[in-house]
Amino acid sequence: MNGIKLFNDLMEYADGKGASDVHLVPGRTAMLRIDGELTAAGQEDAAEWQDADLTEVTEQILSGDQLEEYRTKGALVCSYSFSKALRLRVSIYRQQGRDAMSVRLHPTGVPAPEKLLLPEEITELVKNGRGLLLVTGGRGSGVTTTVASLAAQIAATQSKVIVSVEDTTEYILPQGRGLVVQREIGADCASREEALAMALQQDADVILLDGIGNEREAGLLFAAVRRGQFVILAEKEDSVTAALLHLVQCGGSTSGSQILLESLAQGLAGAMAQKLLRRQDEAGRVAAYEVLVADAGVRSLIAENRIQQLDTSAGAEKERGRVQMDDAIYNLYMKSCITSGTAIAGAKDPEDMRRKVRLF
Repeated sequence: MNGIKLFNDLMEYADGKGASDVHLVPGRTAMLRIDGELTAAGQEDAAEWQDADLTEVTEQILSGDQLEEYRTKGALVCSYSFSKALRLRVSIYRQQGRDAMSVRLHPTGVPAPEKLLLPEEITELVKNGRGLLLVTGGRGSGVTTTVASLAAQIAATQSKVIVSVEDTTEYILPQGRGLVVQREIGADCASREEALAMALQQDADVILLDGIGNEREAGLLFAAVRRGQFVILAEKEDSVTAALLHLVQCGGSTSGSQILLESLAQGLAGAMAQKLLRRQDEAGRVAAYEVLVADAGVRSLIAENRIQQLDTSAGAEKERGRVQMDDAIYNLYMKSCITSGTAIAGAKDPEDMRRKVRLF
């Protein structure tokens, strides 16, 4: 069988094409996602993937324990070091009784904040290193890369102990001046709650957290903030407001949510939502960033459970580090980074964006 050779050749090809994801299903040629668009692999002699090929790859990638878990549950996500330059997040699953997989490609090099054009307000919060910084974005928005970039910047410039708790380790962070500890749920610890509780005992200066799912985890997060630890939380909501509401809802009961509201109002340093848009000025995609820096007004709205009003109040507060997503998208359009169609399609309010681009 030559499944693993086919897989290795495909990963090299996909990496060379700048693909973010590869999808493999038996009976189909490989599908690649490039700049957000799905396309068939264009390799010479590209052939349909066979069951035997996918089974061979599965058995090569997974350890014995992982393979047993996969055969029992029918799905498993793992990280895989393909080469010194490329790391993979592999989601293996059963469909119609057959092995299939999707693969997320991550170059091992972590991009600098300057390359990602991260907002200055956010990099300043990272330099200050206190409170909670929330980074959020929908599927394929680049949140993992952003958090890795911020963490690498801390490691390179500050003597800090950084503890990362991740569902899947997608970037290996450089050690830098301090110490970086990366714990993968399932491989290095039983649960996010267990790893977060341990991080409170590990003399961590910075905690990177891949999502929050319940009241207990949220309580541990804010315990870390109260102890003076800097927490960078990655979420999957598509806006700052939605991510803040999700965090509060983790409180479950009314009393639990109220406690989280108070903790969030006191501990939030800032928040950022991001969205990747196809460029017109060069190949690839560019990020639009919604930014919120916590000040007295923001803290008051959160404490009073008026989080949704952050959207309506942001327009008058830009001078204090608050940028709406649609304003960020329009700014990219004005710089000729994206087309008017991309700006309209990516906007929260497409009709308002359509009026703006017509006036320009």
